[in-house]
Amino acid sequence: MKKMMRMLNNKILVLAAFVGAISLASCKPNKGEPPIGKHEMAMLLADVHVAQSLLNNQTTIPADKLERNRYYKSVLDKHNVSEAVFDSAITWYSRNLTEYKQVYVELIDTLNHRRVRM
Repeated sequence: MKKMMRMLNNKILVLAAFVGAISLASCKPNKGEPPIGKHEMAMLLADVHVAQSLLNNQTTIPADKLERNRYYKSVLDKHNVSEAVFDSAITWYSRNLTEYKQVYVELIDTLNHRRVRM
């Protein structure tokens, strides 16, 4: 009886290890395609940063939450992107940092070009 229990415990242990290994392997992030392409994401984030700058540099009373939401909504509307898609894109890029860095390189170039044109 003890021998049978020991064999059963070993089988359970092996099965648990196998299931655990499969679970860990399936947790690897799937790169796939981002919800918003790199160029469009860079343009969208450039506009988000401009909106943040405008909100932060107001000379009157600080912007309330409703006003901030209107600014951000107008940026998303300009790019025909829903808040859900934008959130998904931020999540995707935060899991794929090499691509996120490329987006920010283009974003910085874009903002520098806009500054020069002013």
